[in-house]
Amino acid sequence: MVDPALLRTQPDFVRERISRKGYTPEVVDTYLGVDTDLRALQGRLQELQAKRNQAAQEMAHASDGEREARRDSLRSLSNEVQDLAEEERRLTELRETAHRAIPNLPQEDWPIGSDDRGNVEVSSWGERRSGGDLLDHEAICSKLDLLDLERGARLAGSKWYYLKNELVLLEQAVLRWTLDEVRKRGFTLLTVPHAARPEAFLGAGYATSVADLKAGEFYTLEQDELILAGTAEVGLVNYYAGEVVDVARPIRLAAISPCYRREAGAAGRESRGLYRVHQFHKVEMVSLTKPEASEGEHRVLLEIAESLLQQLKIAYRVVQCCTGDLGHPQVAKWDIEAWLPGMQKYGETHSCSNDTDFQARALRIQQETVEGRSFVHTLNNTALASPRILIALLETHQRTDGDQTWVEIPEVLQPYTGFKKIG
Repeated sequence: MVDPALLRTQPDFVRERISRKGYTPEVVDTYLGVDTDLRALQGRLQELQAKRNQAAQEMAHASDGEREARRDSLRSLSNEVQDLAEEERRLTELRETAHRAIPNLPQEDWPIGSDDRGNVEVSSWGERRSGGDLLDHEAICSKLDLLDLERGARLAGSKWYYLKNELVLLEQAVLRWTLDEVRKRGFTLLTVPHAARPEAFLGAGYATSVADLKAGEFYTLEQDELILAGTAEVGLVNYYAGEVVDVARPIRLAAISPCYRREAGAAGRESRGLYRVHQFHKVEMVSLTKPEASEGEHRVLLEIAESLLQQLKIAYRVVQCCTGDLGHPQVAKWDIEAWLPGMQKYGETHSCSNDTDFQARALRIQQETVEGRSFVHTLNNTALASPRILIALLETHQRTDGDQTWVEIPEVLQPYTGFKKIG
């Protein structure tokens, strides 16, 4: 959530900055209108509460003849206080909803654009394989009996799937290898609950209201009032909710979890096979830092993800996501897009974001400083998401010799798979 003091003192600055994300000034105006009404009401409420308390004291010392009149007056004041308190609760909820509707302000030097067409490639690594003889991952899986989409769809609908045989082991291998790699870099490893209360998602900035959350890309468990997480980020950023933490050095957390997403509306070639699916496994990284350290930590997270892809020998590029392609809580984001030879295109495999104090303010995660308590900064990055990495591994390391097709396993994964090739 954006600092309320900034909203009250520099509303034009906020309006201009959020317009770069495609938001209209009305979201700020709505908040300020409700905020003004609420603060005025709270002033009246305090005055009435003081009058009621004074009246109660006076009645205690009143004569018998005065007591009945004072009782009626006190009852009237108490009713007014109760009515105003109910209105205060209503306006407080309205202000919170209006506050959540205001996105985090994009970083000043970030490229401005309306959608992903405004993204800027900043670097690339590796050789992009090309050629008419290259197969896409579906064809490879069909030849090597690694995937069953038909039975997955029969069981649960489209975009659900069965991995088979060596691909099951390859997925487990790459996930375990990733955990070892991030642990070497000082991350505390966690598993997180697969589901969370709506408040956890709202605090992480995934929606502005429970209704919007339920109408979005997440699966809901109505009977238990829980929502299945689409990323371990929800569990990780909520880990220290309501706490005061020591971020003299960054707190680095990493979690492995299944992820569930509706992926509603996805169509076209990119929706085939494993590219867009409803369930997958992911290793996610989250850092908590001092405000002055978050930009540097943002680069650290990006470097870790790049190192992982380089060790897997997967070609990729890094793009700076323009303002229109930033999520609600993000001030800056890089995407890493792996080269997918079977599709002859790049596909997003990692997303590296700085959310500054937006999540921490909503989740009340603070640090102690000499000036008092202040909100920490939170950042997140994908260490590895299994389906698209599997696509990149299969398509990048495919080999053919006549009618024979096989996939070579990167050297770093071989101790985890127990085999050097599939096929």
